[in-house]
Amino acid sequence: MTFDIINVLVEFLRIDCSIAQCTGYPSEIEALFYVFFMPTVFVILFIYLITSFAFRGEETKMKGLRLLISIIIFGLIIFQEWFTYLVVFSKFWFILVIILIGLWVLLRFFFTGKIGKGGGAPAGGLPATSSTAKSISSLGGTAQKLLSGRFKRDIADIRALIKEIKDLNAKIRSGKHSDPGRLEEIKAGLLRTAFDALREVEKDPIYRNSGELRALRKELTSIGT
Repeated sequence: MTFDIINVLVEFLRIDCSIAQCTGYPSEIEALFYVFFMPTVFVILFIYLITSFAFRGEETKMKGLRLLISIIIFGLIIFQEWFTYLVVFSKFWFILVIILIGLWVLLRFFFTGKIGKGGGAPAGGLPATSSTAKSISSLGGTAQKLLSGRFKRDIADIRALIKEIKDLNAKIRSGKHSDPGRLEEIKAGLLRTAFDALREVEKDPIYRNSGELRALRKELTSIGT
């Protein structure tokens, strides 16, 4: 029965058994494991990495499109008969991953003297402490200009949204608009956009504890009610 399933899978996945070993395994379960399960896990991981990179930061908003592209990639692998080579490679890819991770740990230990500890600075970044802003201010030069310039642009965008929301509040309170419900919808959309933008700025450890950000959040909360 299992070999019947394997034959169906071999035909469906267009596996060339003259290249990939489809038979000769000690047991039927082992044949199913190497012919179908291992290559499929590899494909799923590959598609996950590709779509995660393509939709970085938009995973929750683009679930449908991400699923569609995943199906297309999987179908392309099948119809281009690439699954044959995945069956061959699947016997070694997990071992290769373990070796690469081991090499990465050894190289990290060799160059940094540590594999990783809790606290301190995140990899590639600055320590998320209250003194970070002082550290940045002491950098000077191009780095400080880029950081402060980005922060000012983000704050300016949020303030512009706040101004639009206040204008909408004034129109709603006046009672002169023919469709106040529509104004409420627009206001709700602007509030979501402003809060999303504020949360993005707050993710930066440099400005996370900024009094200006706290004031903006308080103002957004007050005009949203």
